[in-house]
Amino acid sequence: MFAFVLSAFSQVRQNNFCYQEKYSGDDKVFEKMEIYPSYNGGLDKLNQFVLQNIAIDKIASSITENIRFLSDTLQLRFIISKDKKMSNLLMPKAQNNPIKDELQRVLILSSCNWTPGDASGRYLTGWFQKQLVFLMDRRGSFLSLKIEWLEPSYGATADNSSFKQ
Repeated sequence: MFAFVLSAFSQVRQNNFCYQEKYSGDDKVFEKMEIYPSYNGGLDKLNQFVLQNIAIDKIASSITENIRFLSDTLQLRFIISKDKKMSNLLMPKAQNNPIKDELQRVLILSSCNWTPGDASGRYLTGWFQKQLVFLMDRRGSFLSLKIEWLEPSYGATADNSSFKQ
C-alpha cells in the first residue's frame, strides 16, 4: 500500500503541467511584492478546494483508534512563477507526515489555479507563504476536518529561516 500511495503521489506530480519540483526559470524570485501570489478566488476558495480534495480517510487511518483529535500547524512556502506555474513546495516543521503528504498532493492538484504576484501592473515570480492549522476530530466513524489559514509573514526574515532549501 505504501508503494501505491508513493506511486500515486509521484504520478500526480508528473501529470500536472502547472507544477515542477524546482523552479527552472531565469527570473528573479521575489520575496516582497505589491500584490502577493494568490489562489484564484481567494483563501475561501482554496480552503473549499482543499476540503473537497483531501483524503481524510488516509490521514485518519494513519493514527490509532483511541486518538480523537489530531492537529498540526504547517508552514507552506512555494513559488508561483509569472507564467503561473508552482514549484519548490516546502512544508518544514510539519509534525504529521500523512497530513503533510496529503496536503502536498492537494496543493499540487491546485497548481493551475494560482495568480502570480504583481508589481506596477506586471506579473512577478514570487514566493507564497502562509501558515495553516489542520484540525481533525474523530467521533466513532464520523470525521470532521477544519483548516484555518493564519496571516502571512511576508518579508519576515525570522520566519524565512525555517524554509531553507
